[in-house]
Amino acid sequence: MGLIAKAADGTCRASFKAAAPGSASAKAYLDLNINHSVGKRGVNNARDVLAVQQALNRIGPELAGPATILKEDGIVGPKTQRAIDDFQRRHFGSGKADGTIDVNNRTQAKISSLQPPKLARMSSMVTFLDTARRCIRAAEAKVILAMAEANGAPATTSALAMVDKHFAVSKSSNRNLAMSFILSVFRDMGGIFARTGMSGATGWSMYFEAEPFTNTDLFAFTWFNGYMEMGVYGNVSDTGGIDQPWFRHDTVYLSAVLDKCSDDDRVQTIVHELAHFVGPSSGNSERVTDNAYGDADNPKMIALDTAKRIHNAECYGNFAFDTVFGRSPAHAKHS
Repeated sequence: MGLIAKAADGTCRASFKAAAPGSASAKAYLDLNINHSVGKRGVNNARDVLAVQQALNRIGPELAGPATILKEDGIVGPKTQRAIDDFQRRHFGSGKADGTIDVNNRTQAKISSLQPPKLARMSSMVTFLDTARRCIRAAEAKVILAMAEANGAPATTSALAMVDKHFAVSKSSNRNLAMSFILSVFRDMGGIFARTGMSGATGWSMYFEAEPFTNTDLFAFTWFNGYMEMGVYGNVSDTGGIDQPWFRHDTVYLSAVLDKCSDDDRVQTIVHELAHFVGPSSGNSERVTDNAYGDADNPKMIALDTAKRIHNAECYGNFAFDTVFGRSPAHAKHS
């Protein structure tokens, strides 16, 4: 299984569990929860239809919400059906627009991820995304300088010492190979931001999205090497064993802890998750996974050998942050 989620305590796990429908958290973040299908071939329970109408009405026309506010009557009339059809065509293409919102599937999830509290999260994260991109570029440049120093160039920038601090490359039997791997990961991260899609989509809008269903104990979650699995959905269950067919592999989902953590943690989390997202998929041994957590001076981090460090997402987040700010990230307590 390729799911990887960063929890509030800084550790990662291969699972998530959204807030229960009707809970305070689900209500606060306006999660769209339905019990039956809605639309053309749906069950169309009045309570579910009403929830869909209310959720669609909270989405602006620029994001494929209804051009005119729907009557919130719990009935799938022509206007409600047209709103569902238009939303699906905009977000999934005509070939995927079947006019029905199935339970726990992609249309329900997409509507839920576009609710105002989640759009506010995405808007607030833009600044930190730009900072993370600056850190990634600086990290890539630092590794290039370190490779030059390792091959005889004057050590005027202490780049090699910085790389060694986080990745212990001096302990490797092949220092250049280790740094080449590190460089490839940062270059692939940079490629995220260089990509553009249809209708002017950017790497930010193509690969990052607010989680549709609220996880109050997560920073973010994604799929190992999801960068290379464009348009692949599903093959994920939550901690209760319930299938989550809405989960898109080529997406980094941003979760509720990001709304209350430190700015530094927001930046470091983006780089950390991108290390998982772009890291190689050639078997578990090559993944950028989680071998230890903490700042560079944490004993568990120090104990890692080179091979474990270059396959450890926390090392990438810490190194990129340190390259720009010259320190470890400041952490905030959150409940």
